[in-house]
Amino acid sequence: MIRYARIYASLMVLLANLLPAQAGTVLVSPISLELTSPVISGAITLKTATTDPAKIQLRIMKWSMSDDGRESLEPAKDVVVSPPFATVMPDAPSTARVVRLGTSPVHGEEAYRLIIDEILVNEQTSVRKIQFNFAVRQSMPVYFRGADCKPVDMEFKLIRAGGKVMLQGRNIGEQHARLESLTVKDAAGKTVWQSPGLSGYVLGHSSFTWTVPKIPAGVNLDGPLEITANLQDGLTLKTQTKP
Repeated sequence: MIRYARIYASLMVLLANLLPAQAGTVLVSPISLELTSPVISGAITLKTATTDPAKIQLRIMKWSMSDDGRESLEPAKDVVVSPPFATVMPDAPSTARVVRLGTSPVHGEEAYRLIIDEILVNEQTSVRKIQFNFAVRQSMPVYFRGADCKPVDMEFKLIRAGGKVMLQGRNIGEQHARLESLTVKDAAGKTVWQSPGLSGYVLGHSSFTWTVPKIPAGVNLDGPLEITANLQDGLTLKTQTKP
């Protein structure tokens, strides 16, 4: 049973990273929840983009990252989503609430993923299929943050291993970092690598590693590299790699 749970959690992490919160026929708003103490609950709105009702299942999972960047999802113990099942009717939005039940104060930031499974209709039989292959899965981040949560504080270093060049980012702050348009330049201002759009998440006290697919000719990797990215809340990250 433990083995199956670990396989399931790994699959959930993969899907959480691949599927944005606006995939499928059910639209979710907002695309994330960030709740700061003393607030312990938040609401999301669910709408269907078609003229047919949509049945969905909602689950909340604890989201964590290890020091080496591996992500995991485990069933949440102190946070619930209500209702766990819903039918979203056309022109009639539904509301679901995420509530933190734990009475202990939030230290830093607690990260979760709200998993929304939509069961598709078989057009020939109009029977809802329960098999996993027929489900559209969405994932949205949920954060509970203490009032004294330390902000994002990223540090980067370049790693060479097995003929590959990798960029490792570590968040020594407590608040998560949502990185967009991550760009790496050498000391002369030449672009080493750029990741357009959403580049990834780095939770507090966690690391994430990007593989640089191809090193352009003429760039210098032996000196400090300038790292820039867009963060959540309109903030901008600008720093250099550490030796």
